[in-house]
Amino acid sequence: MKSFDSILCKITGRQFQFHATLKYTPDNKNGRENVTQHISFSCTKRCSKTMYREVKKHYAKSFFKSIPRYLLKNGKFEIESISYLGFFK
Repeated sequence: MKSFDSILCKITGRQFQFHATLKYTPDNKNGRENVTQHISFSCTKRCSKTMYREVKKHYAKSFFKSIPRYLLKNGKFEIESISYLGFFK
């Protein structure tokens, strides 16, 4: 059975918009500079238990390409925040 959110999105053509901040922190041996990236994305569900996993899966590859190679050793990748922006087309 489809959720109310997915039916509403299909009828109106709108989606839920979010803003996320991705952050990569290298270990102490490789430098102390943090790399952050701000992204906006849309989805058909307001709150999903797997939202963090989906954001990491879809945006991590392009995020890591923007990081200098000397920082990419034993670092920590995390989603610093996800903010709800609204219900837009």
